[in-house]
Amino acid sequence: MNDNYQNDVQNALKYFRMLLKIVGIWPLINGYTSLFERIVSMILMIACPTSISFVLLPSGYYCFFHVKDITVTVQMLAPMCYCVACLAKFFYLCLRTSVLKPCVEQIENDWRSIESDEHRNLMTGKVLLAHKSTLVYMVLFYFVGMSYCTFLPLLSDPFQISENVTVKPLIHPGLDLFIDVYASPTYELIYFMHCVYAFLSVSIEITLCSVMASLVAHSCGMLRIQITRLKSLFEEARDMGNGTENLLAAVVTGHVDALNYTRNVSKALQEICFLQVAMTTILICANEYLCIVAWRNRDVIAIVTYVCTWITMTFNMFVICYGGELLVAEGEKFGDATYNIEWYNLRGKKSMDLMLLIGSSKFAPKLTAGKIFELSMNTFSTVIRTSFVYLNLCQAVTEW
Repeated sequence: MNDNYQNDVQNALKYFRMLLKIVGIWPLINGYTSLFERIVSMILMIACPTSISFVLLPSGYYCFFHVKDITVTVQMLAPMCYCVACLAKFFYLCLRTSVLKPCVEQIENDWRSIESDEHRNLMTGKVLLAHKSTLVYMVLFYFVGMSYCTFLPLLSDPFQISENVTVKPLIHPGLDLFIDVYASPTYELIYFMHCVYAFLSVSIEITLCSVMASLVAHSCGMLRIQITRLKSLFEEARDMGNGTENLLAAVVTGHVDALNYTRNVSKALQEICFLQVAMTTILICANEYLCIVAWRNRDVIAIVTYVCTWITMTFNMFVICYGGELLVAEGEKFGDATYNIEWYNLRGKKSMDLMLLIGSSKFAPKLTAGKIFELSMNTFSTVIRTSFVYLNLCQAVTEW
C-alpha cells in the first residue's frame, strides 16, 4: 500500500489534468468538480469550436470561391487543414471521455497498490519522462502557434486602405468579404479573436500529446514493475515455495492488468492517432512546399515561419511514434525477462506454471493508428519520406 499515492497521482496527472481543464474536458472525466468549474468548463467547451469556426468558415469561403492562384490556395489549405484537425480532435476527446475515465481510475488504483519504494521510483521515472515530453511540446507549440497569429501580422508589410491610413493585414483572410475588418474597433476585436483561436487550438494539440504521454508512460511503468517482480522471483527463493507462488500470481495478474490497460488506451486513441498521422503528413508536406516558395521569393519572415511550423509538426509526429515504440520496447523487455530467468532450475513441474506467462509475453502491447498501422519509429520515418513524395507532387502540379 502506497501511503503517498494521492500526491503521486496528482503529480502523474499534473499536465494531463491542467490541459484538459484548459479545453474544458476535465469535468467530463473527473466527477469531483465544483459548480464553478463545471460552468467554466461549459464556457470553454463552447469557446473552442466557436473560435475555430470563426477562422475556418471565412477562410474556407475565401479559399474555394475567390482564390485563383494555386500557391495561395496551398498556403491557405495548410491552416485550414489544421483547423479541421483541431475541431475533430476536440470533439473526439469529448466523445471518448467514457473510455478515458476508466484509464484515469486505473492509474489511481495502480499508484495506490504500489508495494515498495523501488516500484515507486520506477513509476516516477516514467512520469518524469512524460512530463519532460509535454513541457518541450508546450514550449515549442505555444511559441510557434501564438507567434503565428500574434507577431506575424505585426511583422508583415502594411498596406494603405485610404489616403492617410495604413494597416497590418490579418493572418486569416475572409471576413473582409462580409464586413469592414479594418475599421476600429472591428480590427482589434478580430485580431483578439484570432489570438484566442491560436491559444485554444494549440491547447487542443498539446492536450492530445499530454494524454498520450501520460497514459503510455503509466503503461510502461507497470510493465517495468512486472519485470522487477519477475526477477525477484528467484532472488527470494530458488524453488517454488509458498511465498513464490504468491509472487508469481502477482506477476501474472499485474501483466494481465497492464495488457488490459494498454488495450483500453489503444481503443481510446486509435482513431485520433490516425487523424494525427494523416494531418501531420499533409501539414509537413505543405510547409516544405511553402518554404521553397518563400525561399524563391526571398521572404525571410515566411521562411522562418514555415521552418518553425515544420519543426513543430515533425516533433509532434515524433512524440506519437516514440510513445508507441517505447510501449512495444517495454513489452519486449518483459518477454525477454520471462526467458532469461532461471526457470530450468525449478523443481519438478513447477516451471510449467511459467508457460502461460511466456506465451502471453510474445504478444507485446502496441498502439495503432485506426488499426491500420502500428505507431513506431518506422512509421515516423515513413511519414517523413511520404511528405517529400507529396512535396514533389505539389511542385509538379504548380509547375504544370
